[in-house]
Amino acid sequence: MPNAIGGRLTTSTFICNRCNNTCGSAWDAELASQTNWFSSSLGIVRQRGDVPREKIETVDGTRLWLHHDGTMTPEHPSAETNEVDGSATIRISARSVEEAMRMLKDAKRRHPRLDVDKAIAEMEVSEAFLTSPIHVKLELGGPEAGRSIVKTAFAYASTCGVPHSCCDAALRYLKDRAEDPPFGFAYTFEFVKQRPSDRIFHCVGLMGDPATGRLLTYVEYFSHFRVLVGLGNDYRGIPVHACHAIDPVTGQPVDVELDWDVPDEKIRAILAGTADNLEGMAAAARQVMPIILRRNEERQRNRTIREAFEHAAISLGIQPGEAITAEHSPQFVSLMMEKLSPYLHHLVERGYRPPPLPDPMPADEGGSRGEG
Repeated sequence: MPNAIGGRLTTSTFICNRCNNTCGSAWDAELASQTNWFSSSLGIVRQRGDVPREKIETVDGTRLWLHHDGTMTPEHPSAETNEVDGSATIRISARSVEEAMRMLKDAKRRHPRLDVDKAIAEMEVSEAFLTSPIHVKLELGGPEAGRSIVKTAFAYASTCGVPHSCCDAALRYLKDRAEDPPFGFAYTFEFVKQRPSDRIFHCVGLMGDPATGRLLTYVEYFSHFRVLVGLGNDYRGIPVHACHAIDPVTGQPVDVELDWDVPDEKIRAILAGTADNLEGMAAAARQVMPIILRRNEERQRNRTIREAFEHAAISLGIQPGEAITAEHSPQFVSLMMEKLSPYLHHLVERGYRPPPLPDPMPADEGGSRGEG
């Protein structure tokens, strides 16, 4: 799996550094770009660098940048100037404090009486919540991303000890731009046994059957994009079954088992591109989206609480590691609520319902509550 989408497994038996860098800057970069909304929304962990920002748009047409930490900023800054009786009021919407300062200095050239230092001192960073849903396209494909998928499938087979000569269909596709793709989207059969319902994962699995000559790899990205790759049709090695799965958010392995008891007609239809995938794709989206939304809500809640705590501590001059005294406690809570209130109002306006509380523990025969 490309590191750009959270992959960890590496191999030294498959490709040289020069070709790997070339493929990474073309094939893997395109796949990462097409799936970047998932990476940004989940806040995946990469070994090298942060996930690039993603341009998104709400249903009502608002354009924003989604950042790897889950925050969003306007696509473009804006400034409005109102002049009344020789006095000018300037309202700035910027994506960062640094950008706001640059815009103030530009405004100073147009309005020499503007007190930039006073404006900077009074400047506040505010956070607003979306009132319109985000419009998301779930797309994967094309010659570059397709070759990234096949490269992952081929590399995993190599890691599992399959001779490269057995992967002739994959090799022809990777080396010849005119070659037809040896893969198809796989939504007409559930390859993952007992699929985890509470987490997102990447998966690559290998099946080699000398009885049928089939050498197949199943590749899954973010639990949504599901692809079957035909590496070769004349496999005569030992039977092989292997699977590697990873949580892209944490980088930790995930216990996933694949089901290779697939009807032959389904395999043929998937690889030929004639399988009817619409219903399966919709079902995958219905399963994956709630998990991503919960992850977003957790990140938003944790970030809001952390920022509220830091606001209260800084306002009261409390240093990191310093205890909050009983004297400071009421004011500390009040300052935290200044930052928490917009978030709480947002939850109420959305119709948020807290999860039900657990039932109280039954009293024992002596009339006291058991310990829990």
